[in-house]
Amino acid sequence: YLLDLTLLAVRLLIGLLFIGHGLQKYNTQTAEYMEKWFIHKNLPFPGLLVKIARSWEVVGGVFLVIGFAPGPWLIIAVMIGAIYIAHKRWSPWLTQDKNSGWEYCAVLIAICTLLIVTGMGKYAIDAILP
Repeated sequence: YLLDLTLLAVRLLIGLLFIGHGLQKYNTQTAEYMEKWFIHKNLPFPGLLVKIARSWEVVGGVFLVIGFAPGPWLIIAVMIGAIYIAHKRWSPWLTQDKNSGWEYCAVLIAICTLLIVTGMGKYAIDAILP
């Protein structure tokens, strides 16, 4: 019982945060800034990458909230991309510098991995799907 409530609380927290984080990228200025930054990083298809990042964050967040198995995988993919694109050259530690560590991304990967291993819990759509 307590495990299922904890899994629900973790899913709701991370899922809602990712929904909000992804929705911010639908703001034209934010999307344009990200695209310019991806161009600066010499990434291929920067406009497409912005669309993928924001949609995977929103969809992954919704899937976490409802307890649908692909959710953690989408979040892990986004976080691996964030580490590779934005944080890999920095130490793991977050600082006040916006271009700092990857520890937060690693924690989210660990939590999502735990959700994959344990399952989404009793209060999840996965619990009622065949």
